[in-house]
Amino acid sequence: MKIARIAFGLAMLIGAASSVPAARAQESVLTVGSDAPALAVEHWVKDGNGQFKPVTEFESGKVYVVEFWATWCGPCIASMPHLAETQTKYADKGVQIVSISDEPIETVTKFLERAYDGEPGKTYSDLTSAYCLTTDPDRSNHKSYMEAAAQNGIPTAFIVGKDAKIEWIGHPMTMDEPLEAVVAGSWDREKFAADFKAAQEAELAMQAVYTLLQEGKTDEALEKVDGMLATATGDSKLQLTMMRLQLLTNTGAEASKIEGAIRDALAGAADQPMLAINVGFALHEAVASGSIDNKELIGTALAALDGVKSDDKTLSAYTSYVRANLLNDAGDAKAAVEAAKQGLENAPAQIKPMFEELLRSLETEK
Repeated sequence: MKIARIAFGLAMLIGAASSVPAARAQESVLTVGSDAPALAVEHWVKDGNGQFKPVTEFESGKVYVVEFWATWCGPCIASMPHLAETQTKYADKGVQIVSISDEPIETVTKFLERAYDGEPGKTYSDLTSAYCLTTDPDRSNHKSYMEAAAQNGIPTAFIVGKDAKIEWIGHPMTMDEPLEAVVAGSWDREKFAADFKAAQEAELAMQAVYTLLQEGKTDEALEKVDGMLATATGDSKLQLTMMRLQLLTNTGAEASKIEGAIRDALAGAADQPMLAINVGFALHEAVASGSIDNKELIGTALAALDGVKSDDKTLSAYTSYVRANLLNDAGDAKAAVEAAKQGLENAPAQIKPMFEELLRSLETEK
């Protein structure tokens, strides 16, 4: 799930924007089941404390995770502890994680000097030493993977199986189950491929929308999105819904149109937690920017969030985050602080800083 513009930690699930050319020919798309392109990485900054050697061709019988990141990408940084834990877990099971940036080596090494908040006295250099952290400024690997697979957001991970074929593509924070199955030899590649290719086709169509926007054809872009929404399902519907809201907000549409789009989106969010969460935050952004001011609509969004039931701690935490922001928008600062505190208490360690920052902001506004 990747959306071009989400301002906070939800981007950890959805992804930060990355520059990818618009639509490419369908027959040239890298997808699940394709042969994994060889790697040509210029700078191998970390090597798992000497455990791993640089990879070009994929070794038969081994499993690889090729992940794309950047120092400016908050969701990528938030994923680093998970990558380190995953590499440690699978180090003796023939799994190698290769994380690739496209930035100058100086940018990466400077970033690695930063303190890692998750463990006092530790830097990001220490944290990422568990796996292969690299950078490739000529972007050759981004072209052969990200652009070839029509992936327009980072972080994105590609699981390369024991036969050197792409087994799975997605957000690294959601790869635990497929990685375990690939390592065990029980992964159903064909089943996943069917669903993924449908989403990939939708992604290609959305890139065509971006092309229209780059050409200044906003009305045509909005018309195309509306047409795609009529038949979209699942993640594609989420992306298109958010894109439509962004188009309306960013192009200065009338408040009534933005409110109508949000109301329509919330009406379909009953059984789609991520839709409720993302639309709720889009509403918060619209209120914060002054685009709209509608307490009744905030109440509708809060009701949708109250309906989000999940055992997933990350999803529940994001629900609390959005809820806290909307409560504050509605003028209930006390309830907003309580929601933020609840989220902080239950949130996974890697996203607790997000709540700490929110609480500081709420306390300042009192």
